[in-house]
Amino acid sequence: MPHPRKTPAIRKVLVLDGTPNHLAGFRDIANHLVQVAGDIFPEITRYTLDDLNIAPCLGDFDCWVRTPGLCRTRDEAQDIARAYHDADLVICLTPLVFGGYGAALKGALDRLLGLLHPNFCARAGTTRHFPRYDRYPALLFVGLSELIDSEASLLFHEL
Repeated sequence: MPHPRKTPAIRKVLVLDGTPNHLAGFRDIANHLVQVAGDIFPEITRYTLDDLNIAPCLGDFDCWVRTPGLCRTRDEAQDIARAYHDADLVICLTPLVFGGYGAALKGALDRLLGLLHPNFCARAGTTRHFPRYDRYPALLFVGLSELIDSEASLLFHEL
């Protein structure tokens, strides 16, 4: 009988809550999910992205070459990047927008670019960035929609 593979325990969970404030139903769902996660995992850090002033990525690649791993723009995205690096699991909550992420989550994820190495490698048949660090958190994306749209759901799943 094969030896069961051990998976690392999830202790630190980061929630990137991209649900917009004006969609109260989505925010209620996000609050419930975070409450349930808090009952399961010992440490939860939540960033409600709609309440933060996160600047867009400048696209200057300083985070890759001048200050590796650190964006030169000073705002809450720096704290999010540290929490992402230290997390065992990152849960991303977002409304489905044409099958993709909402603007708040997309902007926050763009600012995590510095956590990857600028050079590329081929892996699993695709081109990827080399990892900058030895360990990255597991990711769980939760897309919320008021309507059932199978095409948007399929696209979100592919992302």
